[in-house]
Amino acid sequence: YILRRKISQLEADFSEHKIVAEALSKMDGDRKCYLMVGTVLTEVTVSVALPDVQLRKENLEPMIKSLKGKLDATSSQITDFEKKYTVRAPAPSA
Repeated sequence: YILRRKISQLEADFSEHKIVAEALSKMDGDRKCYLMVGTVLTEVTVSVALPDVQLRKENLEPMIKSLKGKLDATSSQITDFEKKYTVRAPAPSA
């Protein structure tokens, strides 16, 4: 459950970074924009912000792939355990 939630969160972040990078790439490099650095909003130019946004987006991809791999491995371990010990997972409650 935790892995799925984290994967969803990272995929949403990736989507946001992709949209922002596309929007910034169409703008003039000298135009001012705001970039969140930690909890501080800083004023920078598009030419400074765009590479940072693209780098963050590129760094999200391997993290998402890694977590998906861990989720698959964990799911297969659970399935193997259930088969080995004839255990059935409880039905999700509504």
